[in-house]
Amino acid sequence: MNLNSQPSLVFSDYPLKSMLYCNMLAEMGVNLIETLDWIPDPDDFRMPQVPLVVVDMNLPRDEESSHLDELKIVFPNAQIVFFEEDHKGAFLQHTDGRDVARIGKLMDLAEVRPLLHSMIEACRASLLSSTGLNKKAVNE
Repeated sequence: MNLNSQPSLVFSDYPLKSMLYCNMLAEMGVNLIETLDWIPDPDDFRMPQVPLVVVDMNLPRDEESSHLDELKIVFPNAQIVFFEEDHKGAFLQHTDGRDVARIGKLMDLAEVRPLLHSMIEACRASLLSSTGLNKKAVNE
């Protein structure tokens, strides 16, 4: 069992951005990645095994908070990176053993890369604590 035993998910309605996030994650050792252009309904989906979720969708600003809340329900154990239209609601939250980052879409890629890396490390740490596996088994 490792970080790549369940797919990490990229939600984006921008194909070029989807490819960018997939490439960045792959460079950091995440090899199993699925891309979707829609956000699942929390009444229909629960995916507790997904380790990492990246969301960069064209959403109405007044609906961003509710979509993020829904994602927290659908993916109760995932590290979540949620890109918003502006930087007004930006935050980094650590609760219940996971991190949720809400950041502006205009954030410099040089800043996004370390954030994604820290989320991946948090996924690995979560696997270590929840499974009792050693570090080598989680990274393989």
